[in-house]
Amino acid sequence: MDRRRVYKYKDGCGWLALGCLLVAGLSGCEQGNGLDELRVTPSSVVLTPGSNTVDFAVGEDTNATPDSLALPLKWSVSDPSLGTILHHSGWTARYQRSGRDGENVVTVEDQFGQKGYARVKQTRDQYTLALTASPNPIPFGSDTCTIVVSGGVLPYSWWVQDPSLGVIVRSAGDTAVYRSQAPGENVVEVRDAHHVHGLIVIIQED
Repeated sequence: MDRRRVYKYKDGCGWLALGCLLVAGLSGCEQGNGLDELRVTPSSVVLTPGSNTVDFAVGEDTNATPDSLALPLKWSVSDPSLGTILHHSGWTARYQRSGRDGENVVTVEDQFGQKGYARVKQTRDQYTLALTASPNPIPFGSDTCTIVVSGGVLPYSWWVQDPSLGVIVRSAGDTAVYRSQAPGENVVEVRDAHHVHGLIVIIQED
C-alpha cells in the first residue's frame, strides 16, 4: 500500500474530527452531566376539592444542578381533561386540576432529553354546601335578599325552582342576589365546580 495514501487518509480523518468538534462547539451541543432521570418534587400528590393546584419543582432536594439541567423545561400532562399546566418558569410549574376525578401524570423534559415524572391523584371528598339568605323571609315592601354559599368550590351556578316567584338578578363569587316577584315560597339551588348541589327556601311575605 502507498504510505503516502495512508498518511493522507489519516490526515483527512483528523481534519474531519477537528471539524466536528468545532461545529459542536459553535452550535452549543453538549451532553447532560450524568442524570438518567429528573427528579420532580413532590413526586406524588392527592388533590381534593378546595385544593385544586399544586406547584412542582425540579432540582430541589435532588442531585440536579444548574450544570446538569438545560432550560427551558417542557411540561406536559397525560390527560388534559383532568388538569393542565397553568404556567411554568425556570425550574417550577403550577398544575391545576379540572372538576374530574382520576389520576394524571405530569412529565417534565429538559433540553438534554432528560425526563422526570410526578403523579396527581384527584379525588372527591364528601361535602355539602351551606346557604344563608338575608333577609329571609323577605318582608312586605322589600323585594331582594342576598344569598351566600359556603363549603364548595368556585365557580357556582345558580337557578330558581319557580321563576314566576323570583329570579337571581346577579351573582359573583359565593354570593347571589335574589329578587322576589310575587308572594310565596321559592327554592333557590346552587351547584359548585364539582357538581355538588345545595338549596335554600326563600319565603316571600304578602
